[in-house]
Amino acid sequence: DHNTETTHWELPRMNPLVNEPPPSFDEAVQPSYMGNISLKKEEIPHESFSNHRILSTAIIKDIALQEEHQAKEKYHLQSGRCLEIKIEGGEYVRTGTMKGYRGDLHFDKKSGAKSFGKKLMKLGTGEGPSMMQVKGKGILWVADQRKNIQLVRLEKDEKISVNGNDLLAFEATTDWDIKFMKGGSMLAGGLFNVVISGPGVVAFTTIGEPITLLVAPGKGLATDPQATVCWSANLAPRFRTDITLKSFFRPTGEEFQMVFDGDKEGFVIIQPYEERPIPQSRH
Repeated sequence: DHNTETTHWELPRMNPLVNEPPPSFDEAVQPSYMGNISLKKEEIPHESFSNHRILSTAIIKDIALQEEHQAKEKYHLQSGRCLEIKIEGGEYVRTGTMKGYRGDLHFDKKSGAKSFGKKLMKLGTGEGPSMMQVKGKGILWVADQRKNIQLVRLEKDEKISVNGNDLLAFEATTDWDIKFMKGGSMLAGGLFNVVISGPGVVAFTTIGEPITLLVAPGKGLATDPQATVCWSANLAPRFRTDITLKSFFRPTGEEFQMVFDGDKEGFVIIQPYEERPIPQSRH
């Protein structure tokens, strides 16, 4: 744990030495847990689709029964790429990520779009993350294009900034705001970020297993904006361009950088993949 006078945060429990190629979606992926959320051994079913070539109907039923009777958090990773959420009132979820649900749930796209749209219009644009509000009581399963799902638990007054392209869901107990990063008009991604403050759980996605990098006085950091997923909200990143005549005609991605100067302590989470943002419709 790292402590400062203004905030407290935990580094996600990840292997900082991971250096893997773009993920193969055929591989079985174990859930990644961050913040104060822990994975208990007994919560993993003894049988699963990932460790059998041929399953009998009895085993399939056993898998479902084991999953049904697990003691779960409100936000529960049923697999590394599918998130189960207990809905009791209302939650914000990325539009188009619902894969199944049980109970009396209503998907209010207009309400979610209106709430996000108002803040986006203040910035002079209607482009940004597309979210919907799920209301009612039941269980919801969400996933986004087979991406890995990461969970962070925020305590009161803790804040993180999440790239709008990667935000999946967050608890209604949190507070949030949309920020526009100035100076990034030449970049394809990373312009809109959602700052979320606790208490509550935040879910975001990564392509491949992410790594966590420390930022501190004397330890500044530069990252690719399209690989930058999440960072401590007390950090104030800026954009930097490094364009030569050769790279102007044949851009490779390194010309545009997201710079964390290291004047404050925090962390940055990056994924091993440069994700091109999906154009959002105007709200």
